[in-house]
Amino acid sequence: MFELLARRWAAPTPVLGLTFNTSQSYVAAPLADGSIVLVDSSDAEPPESRIAVDPSGRRTISPRRSEPRPATILAASGPGPAEVVCGPDDGFLIAWRDASLWRLDGAGTVLPAAPPGLAPLVALDRRGATTMIVTSNEATLQPDEGFANRARPPAGVRVAVLSPDSGTIAFGSAEGIAFAKIAAPGEVVRRCAAPGPVDRIVWRDDGAYIAAACGAAGLALVDLRDGRIGCVDGFPVPPRSIAFSGPSNALVVSGAYRIAAWDLERPPFDGDRSGALETGRTGMVAVVEVAAHPRRRLVAAAYANGQVVIAEPGRRDEMILKATGATPTALAWSADGRMLAIAARDAVALVTLPDALFKSSEP
Repeated sequence: MFELLARRWAAPTPVLGLTFNTSQSYVAAPLADGSIVLVDSSDAEPPESRIAVDPSGRRTISPRRSEPRPATILAASGPGPAEVVCGPDDGFLIAWRDASLWRLDGAGTVLPAAPPGLAPLVALDRRGATTMIVTSNEATLQPDEGFANRARPPAGVRVAVLSPDSGTIAFGSAEGIAFAKIAAPGEVVRRCAAPGPVDRIVWRDDGAYIAAACGAAGLALVDLRDGRIGCVDGFPVPPRSIAFSGPSNALVVSGAYRIAAWDLERPPFDGDRSGALETGRTGMVAVVEVAAHPRRRLVAAAYANGQVVIAEPGRRDEMILKATGATPTALAWSADGRMLAIAARDAVALVTLPDALFKSSEP
């Protein structure tokens, strides 16, 4: 199926992430050597145009007849691997390890937006019309219009993420998670303990929950409405990839030999594991990446052996999209859910999925 639905672009060094622009017309992928791969995501041969139905009603799909448009590889404009986020004007924002900020458009033009910082980059994020750059000694909140707000972040910050409403910052450290308002990024208004050093933080879209990957210590889940904290451990592999599925009201995590998922009507607080959702099939290797479909009760999951599947939280059935290959390093859905981007150490792939595959997963 992958060979029929996917377009693939080779990468000279491992791909570290995937970001669609606002119109979903381009994908930017940072590479380990600091360069950026820019891919045109428009599909000249979508699957619907290649599907035929015989008199018995059986559907077949013909192979693509042409190669995709070549990717653009942009040289690094700063040291080390870059961070990329969806930016204003249907483009991207890029920050390199020196905390310099750059703009990238679909034509591949890279322009400076802010000079390097005084310390190495910790995090780049953007919500609404606010861009956040965090180094070890400064957090900068830059609105598209107006003046930047700067302050010293909490000590030992390792990761920082803006809330969905762009009103709050979550800072992760070896001690736990600290929260500050963007109007006063240096003033911590709340702290939550974590079972281990925080490596990644993900907000649910409504801001009600936050989940944190804590290395070998497992996962922390915080209900920000009542302050409850749940910790899940025992993962064979540290759970670095986290996704909230809105249509399924579920939390989905990597790190187990199957897709780990919990029903958020029964979240894993106070040792309660009754909300665990049996999702997909158990494999011989661990899940390394997960991504929740933005509109349907579906999640994509990638295994260390290169297999990529699509499943519905709480159901064992799964669709194998890709059977084997290089270990995936990132997954990302387009905002309309029509495309799944897959990154690996050797390539970027875009899979255009026909609506016929989703009949059983309507929200």
